[in-house]
Amino acid sequence: MSDRQLPWIVAALVGGIILSWLLVVPPGAQPDEHSHLVRSGALVLRADKTDGFYVLPDRYVMTDPGCYAFDPFAPATCAAPLEHSGQDLLVLTRADDYPPGGHGLTGAATLLPGLDPVWWARLVAGVVATVFVSAAIVLALRRSRLLGGALLLALTPMAWSSLPSANPSTYAIAGATALWVALLTTDLRSRVPAATAWLIASGWAALAVSRRDGLVWACLIVFGVAVFRRFALVDLARRLTVGPVALAGVATLVTLVWGVTSDSRTSQLVVVAPILLVVAELVRSKADAVPPEARWWLVAIGAIAGVVAWPLLVSTRSKGWDTDLVVAIVNQTDDNLVEAIGRLGWLDAPIPSFAVYAWLLAIGGAVGFALITNVRGLVAAVVLVFVAALSSWTFELLQNNDSGTYWQGRYSLPLLIGVPLLLVVRPGDRADGADPDGIVGRFGARLMVWVTITGLLVLNLGAWAAARRWGVGLDGSYLPWRWDTSLQPVPSVLPLALLAACSLGLGWSVIARPERAADDPAVA
Repeated sequence: MSDRQLPWIVAALVGGIILSWLLVVPPGAQPDEHSHLVRSGALVLRADKTDGFYVLPDRYVMTDPGCYAFDPFAPATCAAPLEHSGQDLLVLTRADDYPPGGHGLTGAATLLPGLDPVWWARLVAGVVATVFVSAAIVLALRRSRLLGGALLLALTPMAWSSLPSANPSTYAIAGATALWVALLTTDLRSRVPAATAWLIASGWAALAVSRRDGLVWACLIVFGVAVFRRFALVDLARRLTVGPVALAGVATLVTLVWGVTSDSRTSQLVVVAPILLVVAELVRSKADAVPPEARWWLVAIGAIAGVVAWPLLVSTRSKGWDTDLVVAIVNQTDDNLVEAIGRLGWLDAPIPSFAVYAWLLAIGGAVGFALITNVRGLVAAVVLVFVAALSSWTFELLQNNDSGTYWQGRYSLPLLIGVPLLLVVRPGDRADGADPDGIVGRFGARLMVWVTITGLLVLNLGAWAAARRWGVGLDGSYLPWRWDTSLQPVPSVLPLALLAACSLGLGWSVIARPERAADDPAVA
């Protein structure tokens, strides 16, 4: 496979995987997909609104998942298929407090003729995700096979299943994937190539305009990579061309205007994110002139200030500080991390437990590699997990939801995708004399095969488990020809076979690709 062929082959394989998920998941089985579809249609049709209800054509009404959502033993086919009459109906949405960017794009797609709006929404989301994820995989592979394999591990079943959906999380997850890889692999000693510059800007924009927390994630990703790679954000902006910088700026401005005018407390937080990014970058630039011994004092003072400021911040919620609720939310963190790996649908379609353990074991291998090659990456990955957890606690408390279970693991995926990448961002076959016996190189080569196979195997196990759950419930048959797939356009066995074939092709593209010379330009 030549380097020119690589983008097209990867795009075809990634597109096949995303198409498989698009067909496997029944309409209504994606969390909150109906609310987001209604909001998308209401935006483009300028529908009348009354107390959260919109007047929309009944083609925007999806199969009600109420009979099986949150009940893993009830098959999705307990919901009767809908027959559209063309009449206008009052339909409810709870997605009005999302930025309009993601909904506007999917909404425009729903105006196309031929298919029901949900399928057009999924298709356009899948196309956008294919572009972002394919570009990220190609950049990662051109950097090193190990980074490419780590990216396939980072894209968990929850991430893949969320990509072809009317939910704007699609654009956030795909955009974050591209942003992480582009920032970690770009040589910032010279002007950034135009394609990469546009990918960075587009990834930022996709995050900023799609979700309430998207701009927060974008700022955290950019600042985190800047600290990890020791480059100044001003230098990054200078090495991007005017067009990409303008795109990122316009997306940020639009989101800030939306945040300022929003009635939602968590939506208003997006205004703070770029301000804190600028302040943090100024502090970091000044800290470079401070002696190394004194920097630890600055870190300690900052940590103490954060510990004091966080309770004060979350106490500003309308119901004030609630110790029992805080404990309940913190105790939910491990469940959220498992959800980010593979608790699909309405959190009622879990992948097998052994698949979760296999995924975590592969992460353990990456941690071992980081210990001997890049402790800085290990520290960055640990800090990133902590920041993701702290962010989830903060957003949930400020949401004024007293259940303690509002946050879902997929919300944190834009950050968590970076964890496996940070652990392996240095190639295993370094040519700087640090590995004279080739031990590290052999470890890196074996780890590349390990994470690649594990990531793709877990992906396929998750898809089969989810298809079975929706077809017959968790206590039903394991034989796919006995699954009821009346809500899907094709029997599940067909997209599952396509998924397996594309996974094999993508795995081969990583494992069999010749490794490039280890000049390691992406890490200072």
